[in-house]
Amino acid sequence: MRRVYHRYLISVVTCLGCPMLAILAINLFADPYRAYRIADIESLSSYRQGEYVSAAEAFRHDRPETVFVGSSRVLDGFDGRSLRVAGRPISRVAVRGTSWAEQSQILRHIVASKHPPKLVLFGMDLDTILRSKRPSDFEQSRFSGSYRPIDYHSQNLVSLSALRQSIELMRDWYQGAPISPEIERMVADRGSLDVFRSQLNRDIPMCLPSDAVAALGPAMLELGKIIESAQIRQIEFRVVVLPVHALSYEKLNRQGFGNYIEEFKRSLVVCCDRRSVPVWDFTGYSDIAMEPVPMSEPMSNPPRFTMKWFYDSDHFTPNFGELILAQMLETDDRNARVDIGRRIHLQNIEQHLASTRDARSRYLGNQPKELDLIARVTMTPQLSANST
Repeated sequence: MRRVYHRYLISVVTCLGCPMLAILAINLFADPYRAYRIADIESLSSYRQGEYVSAAEAFRHDRPETVFVGSSRVLDGFDGRSLRVAGRPISRVAVRGTSWAEQSQILRHIVASKHPPKLVLFGMDLDTILRSKRPSDFEQSRFSGSYRPIDYHSQNLVSLSALRQSIELMRDWYQGAPISPEIERMVADRGSLDVFRSQLNRDIPMCLPSDAVAALGPAMLELGKIIESAQIRQIEFRVVVLPVHALSYEKLNRQGFGNYIEEFKRSLVVCCDRRSVPVWDFTGYSDIAMEPVPMSEPMSNPPRFTMKWFYDSDHFTPNFGELILAQMLETDDRNARVDIGRRIHLQNIEQHLASTRDARSRYLGNQPKELDLIARVTMTPQLSANST
């Protein structure tokens, strides 16, 4: 009887163990998030689809001296292959559609890490605090405060979800098909006009203008604590408000966020000036931000009209990114290019906001044809004469 029982037990263990070992082997080989890097095949990298999990693993393994934290604007606007400071690569810790709730936890994770960077560049968007948290893999990543090693590795190594991702990854890699169209490819295929129109018509969940202003206090208090923690660990901090096209800036104004934009910049300057952290603002109505959108497309198939500085209304090109990075890392303010953005602080913030209002008046007075792209955006009751 005992011998029969042993054979039965061995059969059960074999039936369960062999599939588990097979799943484990496949997930270790494909490694969808590059979490283990045992069979680290570089050509697989462009097909990996992870967001927060992958970003956290890249930061943990690479141990960069400089990190650029942000959203899709950091991913699309700064070429990761040539992004460098003092000859050393800058690691982008950025995820598309990320909100302030997630960014603040990412910053805390970076500052508290065992191998912290020497410099943190934080790219803030005007709508960072406006965005609602979206479904994502954030809670599964090392960035999350609820991260638990046992659950994390079980999910990555032996779950059917990870197996499905591994199989899809290897299939796409074998077929040579990109996982999704990059923004450059979208513009090349569809042209700037169509991509601009599509982005401006997107319905992005955001809070009300009044709620956004109320949220600034807690957000800046949190940012201040993060900066202080970084300074205790001798981590340098620099903040930049990343640009959008003048159409996107104008759309926010017409939606009633003009007062919020001004209060956002004031609060950011107060928070950072108290801690001697430099802040640059590249939003507004500079010549580059007002780059004309081609309002017609050729009827034939040759390349469609594309723009030099912007992919769409919310995402700038690496051409613009190079100028932003050069100005952010410039130590002599006399060489700063005021026409694309400027360093803002308590002494010049009100003058800066006033000049932005004047630039907006000139922009609207010129009535550029591309304003038709936001003609359907209605003015809201919250919009005041104080709009930037």
